[in-house]
Amino acid sequence: SLDDQQAVPSKDVFDTQHFSIHQMSAELANLKVQAHTLAVDIGHFTGKHANSPLFIDHFSTCLVVTPNSIQCKALQLQTECSTIEGDCTFTYDPLMPMAAFKDHVHITACFNNVFVTAEELAVFVPYFKRHKTTYTLRGALDGKLNDLRIKDLQLGFGKQGSHFEGRLNLQGLPDLQEAIFDMELQQGVLHTQDLLPYLDEKHYKMIEKF
Repeated sequence: SLDDQQAVPSKDVFDTQHFSIHQMSAELANLKVQAHTLAVDIGHFTGKHANSPLFIDHFSTCLVVTPNSIQCKALQLQTECSTIEGDCTFTYDPLMPMAAFKDHVHITACFNNVFVTAEELAVFVPYFKRHKTTYTLRGALDGKLNDLRIKDLQLGFGKQGSHFEGRLNLQGLPDLQEAIFDMELQQGVLHTQDLLPYLDEKHYKMIEKF
């Protein structure tokens, strides 16, 4: 649980300063503590997000924690509608306040199987409340939350089956409405009806003609 009593709760973006998991159950193995490093295999973990219907049906990983990093190898996360598989590492200044997460935590990750629904994404990024679709993703992430680079990207979305491969730079997360996208497409198929929900009115009218 994270609860910064001095921070004002945020409703527009993921609130890193007020976050709780309830009804937790875990199966752990191979716990090792050496110097300032803790390692443990999480074979099975379940829990419920405190402020939403989101329930973690399964979470497993080989977890390594040091004073300035958290590493998750062979990560598997399953909820009612979504699946995430891959490896990720978070590095940070141990004296960093949680309010500085998006600016100071460096993320390195490789996801080989991601299937998520907009409904469940909206728990963390309210922008997705307006969408009714699913996303598939593969790729390697590097950077901070507010300045992310994704290479070897494979992204699929929409009822018409839009998909593309390439690279993507994102600045401004977690506020997607203000984020800046720099995208290089190598190949793919983008259907007009899949794109329209993400465009403002001016671009919507232009694209709708196709």
